[in-house]
Amino acid sequence: DRDERGKFFIGVANGKLVHDGQYLLGASIMGTRLQEFAGLLECGGFLFNRSLLETELQAFFSVAAAQRSATGDLAASREMLKSSGITSIELSPPYEDPGWFGQFLFDKQDNGSGLLEEEDENHDLVTTFQNLYDTVESAHEAGHSGRGLDLGNTLETSEMLLKAARGEVQDIMQMVRYPDYDSYTVGHSVRVAMFAVMVGAHLNLDDDLLTELGVAALLHDVGKSRIPTEILFKPGRLDERERTIMEEHSRLGAEILLETPGTSEMAVAAAWGHHRRHDKTGYPRMPLGSQENPITHLINVCDVYEALTAIRPYKKAHTSRKAYEIMLGDEGWLSPWALTAFS
Repeated sequence: DRDERGKFFIGVANGKLVHDGQYLLGASIMGTRLQEFAGLLECGGFLFNRSLLETELQAFFSVAAAQRSATGDLAASREMLKSSGITSIELSPPYEDPGWFGQFLFDKQDNGSGLLEEEDENHDLVTTFQNLYDTVESAHEAGHSGRGLDLGNTLETSEMLLKAARGEVQDIMQMVRYPDYDSYTVGHSVRVAMFAVMVGAHLNLDDDLLTELGVAALLHDVGKSRIPTEILFKPGRLDERERTIMEEHSRLGAEILLETPGTSEMAVAAAWGHHRRHDKTGYPRMPLGSQENPITHLINVCDVYEALTAIRPYKKAHTSRKAYEIMLGDEGWLSPWALTAFS
């Protein structure tokens, strides 16, 4: 969105990206890189002017990707962009500086110091939401690289989620509905966890169990970190071979969690069984007579509902009513107990 002058400003304040006086929520590789780039350039954000061409924007991101050391000061950074042929992107002074561009482009007209105060009534919820994204993204990065998961951090994040879920439901529901491009990986797991903990709180589960539930939901798709990206992010439906590979994420996720000391049985069960159907079919296959953790059924419902109501590269989002119609239309798919609890 551009203002009346045709300019678009992405700022960096309090360690986060901001636009129009609001934090830009959600984890993304490019978002993180922009923050790092701003730090190396000693600047407080980037002002994109109307004259910006696609070739210049590509050059900007190429420079951002290649930059590994600090320039020394803002003047040197501006000269570096100019020498790279980037003239339609201006560097802002730091957020703490009275010349920070955000004060001129945001709706609130002051020196910028009051826009993003730590005392903002939504700050705790924003921090929780961002931590959820960071936690899931870190888990997926660790799973991809073969490093151990930081289970302690995930537990702390789940405790923050539980605290938020006990607050104003309307506030956290706004966060659940927050749109992002990453709905089918990181953002998907964040929203599944928020749904699961809210439903668990409604069921009056004790705090320890709710925290465990939050961890299990946040990590239920961690096996996707070991699925080839060309399959994971394919902008269309998967063919039979690709689907077979994708279905391996349940087994891979359980293996990653089993390799992590201190992982709960619930988390392993959720990663393994969140695509198991109530009629005992689905994947992965399990021996006849084997028992399943009932909480897995709750995460399964949250997983399905989020997937149905989210935008995918190959489909539009269903309304809540349509999602329920689909979920109720297949009697063998979802646990009646879990569906009732979710409703």
